[in-house]
Amino acid sequence: GSLLDGSVAQSGGEIDLHTDAAAGGTAASSAKYTSVRKARFVAGSAMLFEGGFNFKTAYTANNIRRVGAYTTQATINSPVDGFYFELSNAAFSVNSRANSGTVSTVASGSFNGELGVSWTPTADTYYKLTIEYTPLAAFFYVNGQLLHKKVGAHQSYFMTLPITIECLNTSGTTDVSFESVGMYISRQGELATNQTSKFLQGISTTVCKYGAGVVKGIIITDVVDDTEVDFYDGDTTGDPLLWASGGIKAKTDYAPIPIDFFGMPFSDGLTVDINTQICNVLVIYE
Repeated sequence: GSLLDGSVAQSGGEIDLHTDAAAGGTAASSAKYTSVRKARFVAGSAMLFEGGFNFKTAYTANNIRRVGAYTTQATINSPVDGFYFELSNAAFSVNSRANSGTVSTVASGSFNGELGVSWTPTADTYYKLTIEYTPLAAFFYVNGQLLHKKVGAHQSYFMTLPITIECLNTSGTTDVSFESVGMYISRQGELATNQTSKFLQGISTTVCKYGAGVVKGIIITDVVDDTEVDFYDGDTTGDPLLWASGGIKAKTDYAPIPIDFFGMPFSDGLTVDINTQICNVLVIYE
C-alpha cells in the first residue's frame, strides 16, 4: 500500500512506486509496498530474496529508495528487522537491522565482493538484486555477482520476513519513481519440513505455533452440539481469522471428523479457539 501521499501502481507486470509530489502530492511524500505474507524461515536452510529493479535515476537529493526482505514500522518509513539495499541521496549501501536497533550499514566504497569496493546503480537500468540470508551471514548480489558479504550473528531479530520496497522523500517536492518487474523470497533446501501436532480438549484458546507455518489438517472428536473451532493467523483471537467451522453438530456414533487443510499457510502464528461447546481437536501443522 501507499503512505503519506505517495502511490503504488501495478500494471503490465510491473510495480511502480511514486512519491507523486509533482502530481499534486506534498513535500516529504512517500510510497511503500509490502507483501501480506512472510517467507517462513526453517533452521538449516538459507533464505533467498530476489527481484528485478530500476532505480530510474542514479540518485535524487532528499530521497531514499529501499528494497529487500524486511519489516517496517506501521506509520513511519523506517526498517525494523531484516536485510535491504538502499539508495539514499547519492549514497548506495547494503544494510541489516535487528529489532529496531542500530542499522548495520556498509556503503559503496567499502564493499568486499566481485564488483569491487564501489558500486552504484546506473540511471534507468534494470538490475537483478539478490540477498541470501541466514542467522550467521548475509550475501548481497547484483546480476548474480557478489557485491558484499556481511558476516555475523543477530543481524536481524526475526528471519521470517516479508518483501518490502519503499520510495520516500525526506523533504522537497520532486516526484521520484522506483520500479520492480517481480520479487520473491524462496527457501533453499527441502520444501517440506517435518510436521508436528497438538491435541486440544474442551473449550480452550491455544497458541500452537509462533511465526509462520502451514496447517495440514485436523481431526475432531467427541463433539457436543454447536461446538465451534476457529483458526487465527497470530497469537490471539484478535488476529486475522483464517478459518471458522461454524456450529458443528454432534454425531451419535462419535466417529472422528477429519478435515484436510491442504497446507493452508499462516504468517504470524497459529491460534486455535474451541468455543461455545466442547470437543477434542487434533491439529497437524508445520
